[in-house]
Amino acid sequence: MQTFPEDFVFKGSSEEIRRQIGMAVPTKGAKQIFEAVLKTFAKVPYDFVEPDPSLVFRPDIGSKMQKGSDMGLVKTRRLAAMRKQQRAKAGMKPPTPKDKLKRENRRRKP
Repeated sequence: MQTFPEDFVFKGSSEEIRRQIGMAVPTKGAKQIFEAVLKTFAKVPYDFVEPDPSLVFRPDIGSKMQKGSDMGLVKTRRLAAMRKQQRAKAGMKPPTPKDKLKRENRRRKP
């Protein structure tokens, strides 16, 4: 969604990398939005998708998108894939389950 180039390398801690990804402006998405806004103002017809009322966020009952969404899982998998590519480029071995457990224990300590 953020449209990072395939060869983009993130630097910093995992928290800093998450922040970089989360704060990034999706350039292709922004382009689509601005084109739609400008065409609307200029009364130029363009292709669009009809809104689906069942996906509208309603704070009083929650959101169907939130309840059924796997976006968190998608982002987690994308981040894991990027880390794997970075480790491979650096010639590092993938972390073992023991390494993952150590990392989790470090996060839990105050």
